Amino acid sequence: MIESLGRFFQIPKSVALVLVANLLVSLVNGGVMLIFNIYLRKQGYLDPAIAQFTAYRFAGVLLLALPVGMLLRGRRLKPFLWLSVMTIPLSAWFMVVAAEQKDEMLLAITMTTWGVGMMFGQVATLPFILRETTEEARTEAISLSFAAWSLALLSSGAVIPTLQWIGQIELGSWIWQFDDPGVLRTMILASLLAIPLLLLAREGPPPEERKLRVWSARREYDWGLIIRATIPNMFVAVGAGLTIPFISLFFNGVFGLTSAEFSVLGGAAGIPVLAGFLLNPAIKRRFGYGAAIVLSQSLSVFFLICLAMTELLKDVSGMVWVAGGCFLLRQPLMNMAAPITSDLAINYVGARNRELISALGASIWSGAWFLSAKIFEYLRNRDFTYWQVFLVTAALYIFATFLYWRLIQDHKRRQAARASQEAAAPTT
Repeated sequence: MIESLGRFFQIPKSVALVLVANLLVSLVNGGVMLIFNIYLRKQGYLDPAIAQFTAYRFAGVLLLALPVGMLLRGRRLKPFLWLSVMTIPLSAWFMVVAAEQKDEMLLAITMTTWGVGMMFGQVATLPFILRETTEEARTEAISLSFAAWSLALLSSGAVIPTLQWIGQIELGSWIWQFDDPGVLRTMILASLLAIPLLLLAREGPPPEERKLRVWSARREYDWGLIIRATIPNMFVAVGAGLTIPFISLFFNGVFGLTSAEFSVLGGAAGIPVLAGFLLNPAIKRRFGYGAAIVLSQSLSVFFLICLAMTELLKDVSGMVWVAGGCFLLRQPLMNMAAPITSDLAINYVGARNRELISALGASIWSGAWFLSAKIFEYLRNRDFTYWQVFLVTAALYIFATFLYWRLIQDHKRRQAARASQEAAAPTT
């Protein structure tokens, strides 16, 4: 365990700077996740309308992630990271303006461009880590990349209620109000610190490989391996999209939690999620993919079902604490598997397919969450309760866990076959 933690200090400086820049940009995403949907509800929007706006976030990504991922091959990655750190704060700022003014057209446009900005960061960060990090610290670097989200959520969960408690800042006649829009604007301004960090990050020359042309993609990649590696992720993504973007609406609608109260809960969830990300490389090395993926996802499903059932018992005294406890246990168990499933997919498909598998991951999650938002809108329009939606998520997770177990077994067989071939090869 100590040896594995020590590998975090082997992560190159440039990779660390990119990861911290991602953390700062993720503050915006954390703030939006914790309070933006609740603010839209305060503005008079119902769940189906909020789901429709959420779908816009993933529409552009669905169309762009795969071609952008193909463009990464043999090219520098920092320009794509620059697009991310510039697009996300600008789009988020005008998202807040659109919500204040109830300008639905501007809200749809800015939600779309915000999602595209996130896509550039997601697609480019993993290949950047793979290029700039040694094999010994690669799993740790990937885990830290995922941990940036939980750190941002933890920070947002602490900052939001603190700023709302302060209320406002007055400098003469100038007043900065810390209501929901003011808090989001403060976090957007803080995310701009990612710009100097990205300036300091150095990128080595891109690998010597032929730049991909879209029309030659069919023969450039091992599509059979790629499809097998991405199908389980697709089911996880659809299930997650039915729950994660709307969990704030669940706690607000069922238990009456305010944006500040849910921010505390969401931020608290970042602590075990962060711990899970940091410990996961050691768990994977000690127990293998089975424990790191299958066991953690199975336990996560159990607590998600328990969370769903709290809606049926919402009038029981103290049930909000049970729901909060289930949320705090479910979050790290599901999230801690994410970097290990990425590591499994990367190892399964091989080096020549890595950039594409990263792009597909962003495309799949964005496309799945677009689909999930439309499903959520459809279900809520037909008066499905939150607990019924959560059970759909649980069923999708169970099927995805089974598919991951099958993928792990296939990966082991492929590794054993490769080892046998190498052992049987004649030596010179």
